[in-house]
Amino acid sequence: MPTLRILDSLSDPGNAGRRNEDTTGSNASCAFVIDGATGLGGKPLIDATSDAAWLAVFAAQAFEAEIGMTNPIADVVRNVNMRVQQRIVEATAGDTLETWALPTASFQLARMEGRELAVYGLGDCRLFLAGADGTAFETNGDYSKAESEGARRAVAQAGGLAAWRSLADEPVVREALRRSRARHNQPGGAVWTLGSAPDAAAHLSVRRLPPTCPHADFCVPTVFPRWPTNTGDMTARG
Repeated sequence: MPTLRILDSLSDPGNAGRRNEDTTGSNASCAFVIDGATGLGGKPLIDATSDAAWLAVFAAQAFEAEIGMTNPIADVVRNVNMRVQQRIVEATAGDTLETWALPTASFQLARMEGRELAVYGLGDCRLFLAGADGTAFETNGDYSKAESEGARRAVAQAGGLAAWRSLADEPVVREALRRSRARHNQPGGAVWTLGSAPDAAAHLSVRRLPPTCPHADFCVPTVFPRWPTNTGDMTARG
């Protein structure tokens, strides 16, 4: 049966003065990246410096410990989000929070299921697969194109990348990001993430590559787009 083998991984915070809010991970069954969403100016709820960094590590540890060869990924995601939700309730004594202040993260995960490669995700992470015969496959292209266009508009609004340490610090951009994030994880909404919404488990993006996909060596570089302050990738070979 085909298996995954991790060749290398790289994750760079993009700024030496900031914590890395992204992470990669794997176990005998899967390989994944988690892309923490930088906070938008509110007081951190759980971690003194970055709720996003805390969530990325927390979810990565849970994935490595709980994902096996066959158990439903949705069950693991629901459990992670329930535990995060409980931590937030404990940290805030049950106070009502602005939706944009809640920690969130995107992820993309690949797992061999029999002879198929199954790809799961939430949010804006994107996967590229290059087959040995030169064929290519990608996930989440439409979402990522829309996000890239939003990033270009934000750069222009902020006066260029050199004008701000983080684009989220620019007042107009920050308010736009808050409005956008407040729509995440809402009934009828288009964007669901890791975080404090257990219902997100019902909105997993799932793609399965059948045995007709190139079954010689294939390379799975998982790359997630971000605002231009944080980058990362992971490469697996099957």
